[in-house]
Amino acid sequence: MARLVPVSATTVQVSYGFCQFLGPTFCFVGCALMFHFFIYSQYSLLLSFSYRYYILKNPSPKQKSLILFMFLTYIPALLHVICFLFNQADSQLLLQLYLSIYPNDTTITINQITGNNNTRQFTGLFPKFNMFFCPVPVVFSVVFIRWRIVKLLEKTAQHLRKETKALHRQLLTALTLQACLPIFFVIGLFMFGLEASGKSEK
Repeated sequence: MARLVPVSATTVQVSYGFCQFLGPTFCFVGCALMFHFFIYSQYSLLLSFSYRYYILKNPSPKQKSLILFMFLTYIPALLHVICFLFNQADSQLLLQLYLSIYPNDTTITINQITGNNNTRQFTGLFPKFNMFFCPVPVVFSVVFIRWRIVKLLEKTAQHLRKETKALHRQLLTALTLQACLPIFFVIGLFMFGLEASGKSEK
């Protein structure tokens, strides 16, 4: 688990857990993988909803097409982890920056502090864009696609058998629960924005 702390032009990651006993590099790689799967989960959720909507109106796509779309969905997460790993900052410098903002936090050790270099560079901007700006369009896209799927299912439900209608209701429930997942991404984005603006310190 890592707490993101915006400091100047970079973002400090304060790690909590067993990785602090293995050194800052281990924590940094762990954070990179965590953010990588975070990004991929967003795009894969969007792909899942898009696929469900597609097969309601069209024949199932070929296996090669599915593999291609899955790979295209993975590209942002792959670029994210590559940029992240090649932009590691010096932990000692990051610790000094962190203590300049939180001088009373004397419990933090250098093994807990990791982060990236100047986030105004491409290798810093791309991961930041993926982490803090992509969740919003993903939320709106998922909600819109769910609405379209529900409309299509409602049109066909009246011609279905009782058992099939029950399956449709289960599908709608699953779609509703899945559509709520990106909300947690936006909450995280909002909290980070509060900290970056200094409001979280009030």
